[in-house]
Amino acid sequence: MEQQHARAEMITTMNTHSPSQPETGYIDVTGGRLYYEAAGSGPTLVLLHAGIADLRLWEPQWQDFCSHYHVVRYDLRGYGRSTSEPLPYANEEDLHALFQALGIARAHLLGASFGGRVAIDFALQYPALVDGLVLLAPALGGYPLSGALDAADAAIEAAFAAGDFVRAAEIDLEVWLAGPRRNLADLPAALRATAHTLAEGVYQAAAAHGAPGQLQRLEPPAMRRLERLLAPTLLLVGAEDQPDMLAIAGTLEARVGELQRITLPDTGHLPNLERPLETTAAVLAFLQRLDASAVELRPLTADNWEAAVNLRVADDQSALLESNAVSIAESRFHPWMLPLALYHEEEMVGFTMFSQYPDPREGHHWVHRFMIDRRHQGRGFGRAGMRAVVQYMAAIPGCDEIWIGYDRDNRAAARLYRAVGFRETGPAPWEGRDLAAVRKLTA
Repeated sequence: MEQQHARAEMITTMNTHSPSQPETGYIDVTGGRLYYEAAGSGPTLVLLHAGIADLRLWEPQWQDFCSHYHVVRYDLRGYGRSTSEPLPYANEEDLHALFQALGIARAHLLGASFGGRVAIDFALQYPALVDGLVLLAPALGGYPLSGALDAADAAIEAAFAAGDFVRAAEIDLEVWLAGPRRNLADLPAALRATAHTLAEGVYQAAAAHGAPGQLQRLEPPAMRRLERLLAPTLLLVGAEDQPDMLAIAGTLEARVGELQRITLPDTGHLPNLERPLETTAAVLAFLQRLDASAVELRPLTADNWEAAVNLRVADDQSALLESNAVSIAESRFHPWMLPLALYHEEEMVGFTMFSQYPDPREGHHWVHRFMIDRRHQGRGFGRAGMRAVVQYMAAIPGCDEIWIGYDRDNRAAARLYRAVGFRETGPAPWEGRDLAAVRKLTA
């Protein structure tokens, strides 16, 4: 894929970017222009709309999200006010161009349906840029669909070719808003009107923009590497969605290391429209929990090594692991061991040491030490810190598995490691009472 060079063209710049008066602009990318809107302050949250909508999909959440985050929403290429020339492109690379043009270092991603697929692909391609991932009834690259909707797709294509955008939108609503077990006419009129406006707008934009570009699919597809989806993930689905979408949700739940699933009853494919209050509350609770316990790994230096030595676990945990002083000394004689400090903002909250290349004694990448200081336990730093360790180690060339050992009586450690995707395998390969667990990074 040709490297894309993005340029942001500001249309309006407000002194304070309120939800009602957002910053708006275009980003030039290879073979197209992306229209975006941004408002609010705080950590960045990027919104990716469904394939039957444009950025207006997020109107029910816009005000609340902008009250807590710097929120960016944009029209995917060929949707809304974003244009597309008949040239090769990839949606995840368009999103990367948006990050670069707007100076976004890291962000949470929230994607609905096809936008969820884009979010997954981006998180696989650029894991260091994604802090949290929220997926609303996502599509999944490489997933073998059943073909149950082929007839509906053909009817939509025929209606679009005939210029009957109203009928094309009606079919979309029957398939996606109502789903296979509900009658569209039974849903609230206001909901149907909003969804119809969005869906019809997709076909109007497609006709206005002309021939689309040549979409390049991620290879290998996401379906084949879900174990490398490292960002903590919230999956929100409606119980009345299409069977294929519910099957995708089940696949994600089974294979993504750290994922929380919420299923909303009597809800179809667009939960943020149909259940806006529940969706907004669930998303904000998830993201704010991540932000409150964010942890960064930093090297040990002449300025902070003593602080690392002085960290202590709770009294009832002290017999379960070596001291940090012993760990630091051990790293001087075992060069594959990398000791690092865990920081929340500017405060050291923990310590870890792991294999920066395979441990020659067992042939694996091991997390040799992991601890959170007793003053900071119970605040989410354990899960956030272990998540940071997994993300760091996953970027090591050739690291396809991460191993960790722990005392069989340390059930708190077992729960923590299980929560971030480790699975117990049995006794550790050394003498003693320790158990081992592995976090696989390949299928």
